[in-house]
Amino acid sequence: MLKRLNDEELPYLDLSIVEGSFETLKRKVEKHTFLTRLFSSDLKLSEVFSFYEYEATDGIFATMHKTKGTGIENVLVICDEYGWISEYDFSSCFTGQKPHGVVGQISW
Repeated sequence: MLKRLNDEELPYLDLSIVEGSFETLKRKVEKHTFLTRLFSSDLKLSEVFSFYEYEATDGIFATMHKTKGTGIENVLVICDEYGWISEYDFSSCFTGQKPHGVVGQISW
């Protein structure tokens, strides 16, 4: 086997090839881990649907800049109705009741 390896011309491996292979394998492992956890008994289907609805719609929870906190670490959430009272009802966030819709109109 050693003779064969010495006799064959092997392609040169540079750092970009190794890093590219690593990133490809890393993505495969991350995808496998994600799908394994997604379809495990640890995650309820209702939670998946709730997350999808949260991401795909303009639900009752939002941010002023529409990022919903994705990609931002250490987020401080401040519930305040200032400037948003015509669109959101924050008073019902912690009561367990559904929002009543538009609370009032702001006149500029």
